[in-house]
Amino acid sequence: FWFRREAGAQVRRANMMRVAGLAGRSAVADTVKPFKDTDDGAVAKLEQSVDSLPIESVEALLFAYAATGQKRLLEALLKVNIVGVNTTRSKDGCSALHVAAFKHQQEIVEMLLTMGADPCICNKWGETYNQAAHAGSTG
Repeated sequence: FWFRREAGAQVRRANMMRVAGLAGRSAVADTVKPFKDTDDGAVAKLEQSVDSLPIESVEALLFAYAATGQKRLLEALLKVNIVGVNTTRSKDGCSALHVAAFKHQQEIVEMLLTMGADPCICNKWGETYNQAAHAGSTG
């Protein structure tokens, strides 16, 4: 039983890394994984390491920070100008604004709009960020 539980945990970690775009990049994952908005020095660590990350990983961070409400890290990520505030995911056309709205991260939504996020961008389902917010509350 213990073996199956541990194997399941390893599969879940591998799937999380794949979803975040970090599969096969353990050095990148070790660099990125510990960053949390509440950690002292997290912004400085991100700013120091972001230039060495593949663009896919930077994009994954953009969407992860928007979804989880990590405002300081998201703001720092956008300020280094590797990805833009209107970057969309290729799989669904969602912007960080869509993701934050869907996850009900209102403070992030407001910050992204202040930073110039386009509220008219539609995802592959034709939804604006407001419609994505509604979908998040009904799904």
